[in-house]
Amino acid sequence: MAGFGYLALLFPFGGALTGHTAFGVVANAATLADKLELSALGLLVLILLALLARRRPLSAVRP
Repeated sequence: MAGFGYLALLFPFGGALTGHTAFGVVANAATLADKLELSALGLLVLILLALLARRRPLSAVRP
């Protein structure tokens, strides 16, 4: 875990959030509004995870 920095925590927690949101859409959403809301939330989580994964620490940017 030492060599990966924050990515070592980002991927497991991000996967858990995405997986639980997908399960909520498939198994627990009763109405179309519930499915749309959970799908939008899942998409937002994926976008934020992608942005965090692309983020570089300041030490990597400075020469």
